[in-house]
Amino acid sequence: MSITISNVPTENSILLDGNNTTISVSSTNGDGYYFRAKIYINDVLFDEQGWSRQDDYTANKDLIFLYNAYFNPELIPFSTSLVEQTHLIKKIKIIIEERLIDDDSLIDFLGMPDFYIMYNLKSVIFNDNDKISFLGLEPEILRISKNGILVIPFFVNASDESILINVKDELNNILYTTSVATFSGKKAYLFTLDLNDVTIVYDNLYLNVEITVGSETQSKTYNIIRLPNFDIVEIIFRNNFGYYIPAYFDGELENTSGYKVETYETTNNDFKIYSIDETGTYKINTGNLNILEKDIINQIALSLDCFFKNGSNYLPINTSTKKSTNFKSRLNIYDEDLQFTFKKGLPFENSFSPTTIVSEEPELYATIENNTGHGSWIVPNVYKRLRIIVDVPTSEPLNALFFFRVYLTNVYPAPATLLHQQDFTESGVYEFEFDLVPGTSYSFSSNNLNGPSGTNATLQLINI
Repeated sequence: MSITISNVPTENSILLDGNNTTISVSSTNGDGYYFRAKIYINDVLFDEQGWSRQDDYTANKDLIFLYNAYFNPELIPFSTSLVEQTHLIKKIKIIIEERLIDDDSLIDFLGMPDFYIMYNLKSVIFNDNDKISFLGLEPEILRISKNGILVIPFFVNASDESILINVKDELNNILYTTSVATFSGKKAYLFTLDLNDVTIVYDNLYLNVEITVGSETQSKTYNIIRLPNFDIVEIIFRNNFGYYIPAYFDGELENTSGYKVETYETTNNDFKIYSIDETGTYKINTGNLNILEKDIINQIALSLDCFFKNGSNYLPINTSTKKSTNFKSRLNIYDEDLQFTFKKGLPFENSFSPTTIVSEEPELYATIENNTGHGSWIVPNVYKRLRIIVDVPTSEPLNALFFFRVYLTNVYPAPATLLHQQDFTESGVYEFEFDLVPGTSYSFSSNNLNGPSGTNATLQLINI
């Protein structure tokens, strides 16, 4: 009896969660057995799955989107930095068990080598053995405003090597540099540069960003928008690998509103409006893009999460672009209309000065233990509420009455007005509350007439 796992990922390899990863598991046992997979994410049990067999011996399982819904891509404020991205890579451990169908008893088990998955949505070619890979930054050349934000996500496979990033102008002057000390391993990084943090002379037309790991260098070019046709529009989109990328366009911006009217028919056979939904639409012309810049259009049109920068705020928008031109003979300059919609009339929180209230621990006022007679207590003249908890034990049957009384009076046994009486004829724990009037004295009396010993009462004073 033995388990065999085929097409196993290499130990410590990094695979894309949105790509197909088909695992084949077989056993020499035949009918009457099944495979159970225990899946651990970062060494914590995440899921247990029964893998059905396609015949008596073999089961095939595609691990695509194993953790996709649980990754957490997030838009955070942009600032100049170089940061390792650990939140979009997860360690995977899978243990395959073979169990008997009849009684679910464990027959055998086999663990796969640990590997890693990295977030992505759309299946793409990826090789974690490449020294440097850009993550979802498809255009060879990107456009940026002179005060824009440059964002580059990238993956490295280092072997006792460091990372060096240089940002240069067209004259090869280094405007900004940063690095990561020597290490070995496969990691993802996000490089962000606010151009306000560097000095760019007016006649600079483009920037080169060079990323070097060991002896290999990869670069991206950014054309600076110097003479925009219209005010520059900034769109933030989430790319295929979960990173938020700013894109800049100098084409015409158009903002329109659409209305959807909802009505109902009244008893007089006319129609009454009960709701009007307003939807806004942004139509953004990209301006002139050359053939090496235009791939940004497709990335934005396919993005599931986009924002329109309005002043210092980011307005969530949904792409509604229907098509774009991929290629046209004798055409070197492209301009497209990107279209986005957003819901108007979204709810706003009321503006007020909030406070926080916290429940107070009850003040223990008095406790009656093993009560066999009368007693009395006086409450301080404050605005309080009385909570009474009575525990009547079950050690003996109740053959008599235990009662608890609340009086408006001075100390018992002075003449009193009975305000409340609680009788207990069965064992158990009872709780009740009684309102107290401010500025009034109270006394409390209990009596255990041949009831079980150990009957206790607790009095608590509570702030209202």
